[in-house]
Amino acid sequence: MYDIRKIYKKLRNIIGNFIYLKVVSTITTGYLISISLMVMIFDAMSIISIMPLIDFIRYGQDIQIYIAEREYAEKLISLYSYFYIPFNLFSLSCLILLLVLLRQTFNLLEVVQSEKVRLQMSRDLSFKCFTSIISASANFIRTIKMGQFSVLCERESNEVSLLYRNFLNIFSATSQIAAYFVVMAYISIYSTIIVSVIITFLLYSMAIFIKKANMASVDAVNTRKTFYSSLTENFILWRLFKFSQALNKENKYILGLATKYAETQLKIVRYNSLARLLIAVLAMAFCIIILNILVQYAKLELTTIAFFGLIFIRLIPLGLRLNVLMSGFAKLEPSLLVVSNALKEAVANKENLRQGNTFNGVFTNLKFRNVSYKYLDAEHPALENINLTIPSNKITAIVGKSGAGKSTLLDLIPRLILPTSGVIKIDDININDLSLASLRKNIAFVYQDSILYDASIKENIKYFNMEASESDFEEACVLSGVKDFIDKLPGKYEYNVFEGGQKLSGGQKQRVILARAFLSKATILIMDEATSALDNESDKNIRKSLRKMVTLKEKTVILIAHRRNTIKEADFVVYIKNGTTVAKGKPQEIFNSFPSL
Repeated sequence: MYDIRKIYKKLRNIIGNFIYLKVVSTITTGYLISISLMVMIFDAMSIISIMPLIDFIRYGQDIQIYIAEREYAEKLISLYSYFYIPFNLFSLSCLILLLVLLRQTFNLLEVVQSEKVRLQMSRDLSFKCFTSIISASANFIRTIKMGQFSVLCERESNEVSLLYRNFLNIFSATSQIAAYFVVMAYISIYSTIIVSVIITFLLYSMAIFIKKANMASVDAVNTRKTFYSSLTENFILWRLFKFSQALNKENKYILGLATKYAETQLKIVRYNSLARLLIAVLAMAFCIIILNILVQYAKLELTTIAFFGLIFIRLIPLGLRLNVLMSGFAKLEPSLLVVSNALKEAVANKENLRQGNTFNGVFTNLKFRNVSYKYLDAEHPALENINLTIPSNKITAIVGKSGAGKSTLLDLIPRLILPTSGVIKIDDININDLSLASLRKNIAFVYQDSILYDASIKENIKYFNMEASESDFEEACVLSGVKDFIDKLPGKYEYNVFEGGQKLSGGQKQRVILARAFLSKATILIMDEATSALDNESDKNIRKSLRKMVTLKEKTVILIAHRRNTIKEADFVVYIKNGTTVAKGKPQEIFNSFPSL
């Protein structure tokens, strides 16, 4: 039923994935393993030391009789004499106490150190998942849902750290079991062989349930990703559910996912519990049978039988612990695969920020030559054979209906996405030849749905330029219109806007986002419907501010516009329809050709 080669391959893949993650060193792992070995050594020595104590008591603490009856006695007494320790009941008892103390001390060290390493591993892996995914290309990031990203950086990373600790604990438990077998073999080799056969049978039986638990764990991981993604998505859309009939539908969907997730978790618990029941009952039954066999047929002394029974009884909780650890291993192993695969894909899609020439922000024009772009799995290209020239130090308006390809065009400029064909140049330099770091440093991008952070207004505005002077900060607040409402807020610029800027109105949020862009050191300002939430008066003020930025700060503004007044204020207008440029020119020329704008 179980192919040794498959088990070996699986273990090799697990170890390989841990090595790939590089979140814990081999030195640290070796250190933890050495502590486990010390626990095993002192545990075995404390058990072995019980037999001389029992024998010494049996022989009335008479050293001469003890030497005559036991071959090892003379060597043991000589060892005590070498260290100038009197050989008596007290010293034997103290030795056992010392060994138990050392065993428990190293056991405590093992628990604390392994947990310390686990927590550090969970932290480092969470950070690695976050940075690797965020550093990847936009196309890759779009394949990951928000809920999946959260669960990957938190839950799955923590599960991988638990798997690592389980791996160490399995080694520790296995080492102690091996030590007990060595001790039993010294007492009775034949009985040890019988016990080994029985333990092998128990482990084989346990493996059946562990395999089922592993299969259930794979389902649990997949269900967990869907469940967390749905929770996140539904929370973002809470306003939609408040004013629609979809709430009951979504409630049933979430309940169904929660139920499925709970059922998969219950399956894992059921298989683990059945395995523990099997081991506890069968192990105790075999223990009783073997002890009876020893008494009836092996003709072993009472001391040896008692000692043998003590070891066997100690093996039962170790067997149960090993079952729990193996079941946990089966439960946690799918998380390692999920995290390592996600990181491998993220690394494969990582953007190289430093490769290329440095762009200093000074240029004459931005050229699109036969540029096309097609989204994955889309039937038709979003942009097709775009040819246009955007002048520097001017305001260029991109107009067109929703879905025409305007936002896609803007995403191409900072290389958030790459053209399917064609080339984009800054003057005569292909933007692909410029380093992403220098290119994006000179571009401030303001989306319609730009997000504010759970921080003060001042921290949000200075996010891209923390060293900005107070005069520059004040100027950005005036230009963006933040100055118009800031005095009405408690704490003014220190007012915390909460997650996503929930404590601000839509218009206030967009002013803060514009101030952030104005304060940045970028020479190119791209605005994707950034003033859509502003009233006409505020929009008018922003247009004036943009003109001042172009005139006084020598910035290039590229914006998507729908309002006629915004289009009228532009120096150059590009009209896009169905992914192609149908008109370019001055605002009045576009209005004359397309009166509906």
